[in-house]
Amino acid sequence: MQYDAKKFLEGLCSAPAVRPAKTEPPKPPKAKPVCRCGSTTWQNVPIHDGQSVRRDCAGCRRFIKFVRWYGEPSAN
Repeated sequence: MQYDAKKFLEGLCSAPAVRPAKTEPPKPPKAKPVCRCGSTTWQNVPIHDGQSVRRDCAGCRRFIKFVRWYGEPSAN
């Protein structure tokens, strides 16, 4: 088989240009809801003169959990 440089260059020039595909930056992971209302934010509320802290949903104000109970961090 003989190599024909002229044919190769003609074929190469007539080929469509290949451009890299446009890439979009990855989307950040969607935040997991903390409440059944669908809210992803909460608010810590001090109770018992600041000895305990209760976490409430920022959307509907529903109780989520105790963050601190009489000075001790909550296990859950």
